[in-house]
Amino acid sequence: MAGKFGIVVNTPTEPSQLFAGDYRGLINVTIAAGQGAAIPRGLVLQRNAGTGKYEVLIPGTGAAVAVLASSEPVDATADIVVPILRQGPVRGADLQWGAATAPQKVTHTQQLIDAGVLVVS
Repeated sequence: MAGKFGIVVNTPTEPSQLFAGDYRGLINVTIAAGQGAAIPRGLVLQRNAGTGKYEVLIPGTGAAVAVLASSEPVDATADIVVPILRQGPVRGADLQWGAATAPQKVTHTQQLIDAGVLVVS
């Protein structure tokens, strides 16, 4: 029985919930080498049309298509296979945008939605 006398005891949660619902379309993909040593969970990604590998989004020029779903930061100094979210809802507050400006975030958020990643508040 949780709590006494109708009192509910809340358990701590992790700071980044990232996923905003139960439905998740996760797939494993290759992150291209040279992306960095500590790519954080929730980072918005683009796909390189030439290689088919995923990369850190270049704000204003790339197209946002996925979100890094790894539970730990990823070392992408070499090619690495990691889980990404290609479909499903995510919490907008937990997305990592790098150096994107507010107008770029609006544009890239719409790109994520168009790609099947619903961004919720």
